[in-house]
Amino acid sequence: HYKNLTHDVFQLILETSEPFEFQAGQFITIKIDDKIPPCFRAYSIASKPSLKNEFAICAKLIENGRGSNWLKSLEPGKNTNFTKKTKSPKINTILSPVLLIMRKK
Repeated sequence: HYKNLTHDVFQLILETSEPFEFQAGQFITIKIDDKIPPCFRAYSIASKPSLKNEFAICAKLIENGRGSNWLKSLEPGKNTNFTKKTKSPKINTILSPVLLIMRKK
């Protein structure tokens, strides 16, 4: 589910199949699976961390932009993958795959 915030910025609300802990402003990397090979784009989480199974991202629609156009074209119920970057005292960045399901209204 997305809603337009301005003429070229939209918010996408995403739902996870399992609890998802995050900090506001934390980045995720979404797999843009529109063609082969897929590409990956980073987006900042724009939700309050108290939500456990959903979060929102905001994206600027770029003319011919592969990531933003693909995200805006997703239909409710579409699954995709993303990675979450987290901090660890021993490892600088850990990537954790999680399945995303677009929230149905």
